[in-house]
Amino acid sequence: MKSLKSQNRDDGKMEWSKLTFGKHYGKTLPQVMFIDPDWFFHLHNEGAFINRGVIEDEAETIYRRATSIQIPISDVDEYCHIVYFQHPSTGKFNSMLLVRGIRSSRNGTSEAISDVIDLSYPTRCSIYDKRGCKLMIRRVKSILFGAENYTMSKARCEDFFNDKSAFRDF
Repeated sequence: MKSLKSQNRDDGKMEWSKLTFGKHYGKTLPQVMFIDPDWFFHLHNEGAFINRGVIEDEAETIYRRATSIQIPISDVDEYCHIVYFQHPSTGKFNSMLLVRGIRSSRNGTSEAISDVIDLSYPTRCSIYDKRGCKLMIRRVKSILFGAENYTMSKARCEDFFNDKSAFRDF
């Protein structure tokens, strides 16, 4: 009987499957996370990946990793965390900052503090927030790769989600 588990390459990295349904047909889930995380989290929450063979396994892997991205910390960092900001009147995701050292209070904003980057944060603030997810991805690319406009090719997306050291507890 054939296993439903995703295939691993000779180098131990996951071989990501192409989607065979939906608006991101032909893309892999790592690509989708950098293009349209709102779509992924919506489908994940609705159970749309269940009973889809290897895609179900890959969706769970992506979910766990996308919600537990390690913050890049240098040797001189005493303490480092992410501060998420919500718009005061709408409650939607507004921004996020990487804060090194002691955090200062910011009056007039709602904020949450985390020791990991969680790509699902905008969708937890508001069920449908395309703008918030796009803002999140831009900030994540800036923090992880040094530029908000860093181009995420298919290979870069897959390499990132294959690097277990980029995630908490993997």
